[in-house]
Amino acid sequence: MPLRPDPSGQWFERPFFYFCVWTLVCTVAVATFYIGIFRKDNDFQNHYDLGKAFMQGNPYSMNTPDQLSCTHYPLGRLMLDGMFSVLPYRFSRMLNWIAGALGLILSLKLWNRMAQTRRPVSDAVAFAGAALAFVIGLGWFIRDMDDAGQQLLLVTMLTLAAWTLVQGKSWASGLWLGLAVAYKATPLLFLPLLLYKRKWIAAGIMALTLVFLNGVAPALFLGWEKNVEGNKLFFAKAREIRQVSSEDPTVNGVEPAIHLNRSLRIALARYLMTFRPGHVLFLAHPDDAPRIDERTDQARPHPLFKQFLDISPKKASQITTGILLAMALVLAVRYRKPWGDAPNQADIAPEWAAVMLLCAILSPLCWGQHMVLLIPALFLVLREQLATRGPAWRMILIWVVFALINLPQREIMGRNLWLVVHSYKVETLASLLVLSMVLSIPSHRFWSQPDPDTQTHVDA
Repeated sequence: MPLRPDPSGQWFERPFFYFCVWTLVCTVAVATFYIGIFRKDNDFQNHYDLGKAFMQGNPYSMNTPDQLSCTHYPLGRLMLDGMFSVLPYRFSRMLNWIAGALGLILSLKLWNRMAQTRRPVSDAVAFAGAALAFVIGLGWFIRDMDDAGQQLLLVTMLTLAAWTLVQGKSWASGLWLGLAVAYKATPLLFLPLLLYKRKWIAAGIMALTLVFLNGVAPALFLGWEKNVEGNKLFFAKAREIRQVSSEDPTVNGVEPAIHLNRSLRIALARYLMTFRPGHVLFLAHPDDAPRIDERTDQARPHPLFKQFLDISPKKASQITTGILLAMALVLAVRYRKPWGDAPNQADIAPEWAAVMLLCAILSPLCWGQHMVLLIPALFLVLREQLATRGPAWRMILIWVVFALINLPQREIMGRNLWLVVHSYKVETLASLLVLSMVLSIPSHRFWSQPDPDTQTHVDA
């Protein structure tokens, strides 16, 4: 049903709200289209070069055949990058940007349709939930569009995996999930989820697709010997990452630790460990260093850079692992019911969105662009709040999440204070609040039947 503004309706049904939303969307779309395609390079350039090297038979070499790099990406990802690298660079960026933008629109539509089974809402509520989720995650969206929407493609894959599973097409869900894991490793979290929910076909197809994309298909381009060698490099890097992170949770084995990394492990380490002068995560007093990230053994700490526990890196890693295992146990209890439409069954939408969220923050590297994986969870939370005029505590948490994500901006605070605030892992804390809210959405239907005009098919 087309959206029709209602001047006498609720605030999100009035013409002014629609005008503001569409003005913002059009402005952001035009600006990010120009900047993301013609002015930026960022990570897309790396993947384009990796793809070119792969297609030339030199995986992990980028522009320097005798120097390996980025071995933390599986060969399947390099093969996918290679498909875009056969196109001219700017044209390839444009196709990625368009696919990412359209993928987000499609994803929100599908999330609303999945949620409509348990919580039928009007078109206006669905549109408002999508718009507010976009506003809260606007900074993440813009950052991802600087990379031509690469993470939004992952959002689309994982959304299609959920949608096809809901439609009873387990084989298609497994294919989408296998593709997603080849694209980025952390969606591997969905494999134990599928096994736990006894979705054997989807889990099996997912595993077979992953093996094919990473272990078989690359041989068509590289030959078998280079395919085997490339996989050995990847698994060696994976073992290295696991080893170094078990010794120190602030070390990821790929890039130096920085406070802008939203990874949950490094967030826990921030509160468990003390970083002394000279440590990469120590923030110096502005008077002791020309730049706040300059390392010196003599610097005083920034007056707002407070530290808490002083646990050794090895012990902190063990505690972090214990916390994550305890979190997994809690989620296992929460996820114990099978998915379905019956009153005693679980709603797939919030549970799937929660795992998508975890795919972002459980990654060793979690930057702003990766946080777009939270947008489906935000949408479901906001949709529920608008539909039910939910409890005050949820409304307060939504505002807290908005503040944690959007107020700490470099342009507002200046570089020094901005880094100090992000050292407290504010966006990681916000993601945990979103996780708690999306999993608190009730699975039961309305106690009474909704009004007929709320049972329409909703386009968010």
